[in-house]
Amino acid sequence: MSVKQGAEHFDKIDPALETGDLNRLYHWFSALAENRLPEYANLSFTEPCLELAFLSYKNNVVRIAITLNCELKPHFPLKNPFGEKEHWNLVFALQKEDFSQILSSLKQWIDNYPSRR
Repeated sequence: MSVKQGAEHFDKIDPALETGDLNRLYHWFSALAENRLPEYANLSFTEPCLELAFLSYKNNVVRIAITLNCELKPHFPLKNPFGEKEHWNLVFALQKEDFSQILSSLKQWIDNYPSRR
């Protein structure tokens, strides 16, 4: 993971997801891509480093929030005029073409890192 904010930069490799979490992410983003609400609006994982939240759908734009915690939280404060600077809550506006790239990447990761049975 890489976060850039102005001149500050944060790189981290961390096993924050289990392989089964990739399937949960894929289904979550698939639902949003199909203009359906996912089973859960908020997605959290065993490791509390990463959280996702569906915020809204308007004019063919899906807004989600990604929260970075613990090991995935950058060491510098978030420059955010609307919220607390200690919390790394990032909002993304996703359009139709964004979902194809996200789902393609997740599918590749699922193929590369299959769940053990």
